[in-house]
Amino acid sequence: MLLGVGVGQVGQGLPGRELDGGGLGHLAALDADDALHAVLVTRCGNGAVTATVERFTPLVRRLERLRFAAAHGADSVDLHDRLIAACERRDVEDAVSVTTAIWTALLAELSEETP
Repeated sequence: MLLGVGVGQVGQGLPGRELDGGGLGHLAALDADDALHAVLVTRCGNGAVTATVERFTPLVRRLERLRFAAAHGADSVDLHDRLIAACERRDVEDAVSVTTAIWTALLAELSEETP
């Protein structure tokens, strides 16, 4: 549990864990991603973080779709599993490290899109 919120519950039986290279699995992965991050954002209790996430989610959605629909999208599932595990252990350093890896991978999609 992350400060009383069962983050691990989000990770168990997630739809979209089996990404299918652009089929419906990536849509389920986006839903699962939203569910996980909603737990984390809600639990932090910071209105500025909530407003920022709500403001920028539509802007990063295209990158997320590219990431989850790609063959290497399963890497994101693995990173999110590591994030859930770090939160369950209350390992802040690992959670920050994994979060950085998640965002770095997402930003790599942008550089791959740019000629």
